[in-house]
Amino acid sequence: MSDTSSDKCLYWLIVIYRTITDRTIYVNGEADPWHLLGILEQPNTDKENYVFVISSTPHCADIYAPADGDPPALTETRKAILNIIKNWLNQM
Repeated sequence: MSDTSSDKCLYWLIVIYRTITDRTIYVNGEADPWHLLGILEQPNTDKENYVFVISSTPHCADIYAPADGDPPALTETRKAILNIIKNWLNQM
């Protein structure tokens, strides 16, 4: 990690999000230039948080309507996210 104050601030923001959020799905497209500012690793907590980094996808690709030309990784991630949300709803 760099020693700049903005890098330290970002680091602590990510640490806080990893520890206080529950039932959160973090999704990043690997081809999104902003993905490096996202949460890219599974938080090491007992909370139900999930992290997906989708190869070959741009910013917000996971929330667009499915298309025939979608990369397989995007299609599989959408299915996994749907199953997670269904599971959460069934627990209510």
